[in-house]
Amino acid sequence: MVGQLSRPPTGDEIPITPPERCPVCGFPVLHPEGERLLLLQQSALPRTGRPSLEYFVSRGAMDIEGLGEKGVRQLLQAGLIKDEADLFTLKAEDLANLEGYADLRIQNLLKNAEGAKDRPLIGW
Repeated sequence: MVGQLSRPPTGDEIPITPPERCPVCGFPVLHPEGERLLLLQQSALPRTGRPSLEYFVSRGAMDIEGLGEKGVRQLLQAGLIKDEADLFTLKAEDLANLEGYADLRIQNLLKNAEGAKDRPLIGW
């Protein structure tokens, strides 16, 4: 039966502390009282959101240089993007509050995102 121990407890078991945040995206994990499940709010990160966004910005796709896995995660966590279209509405003042985003990086990212608007979606 699922959730049952296959053998009686010995007293040597080590309790497992559930994470407070998702180890992949960093969003808070919900643990409803009385439930064994840990839940990630779907609105915080769609099931395919991060991998899809990471592919979208990568070489061979939209090639938005300067925005890789870490950058996508950072923008998602800050609530600045939810999908691919949001990458094209970013503003310098939004990025200025993020760790690691100095003026030059911000200008390069916005320029690269602007340039990606002209790339065809063929083969995507």
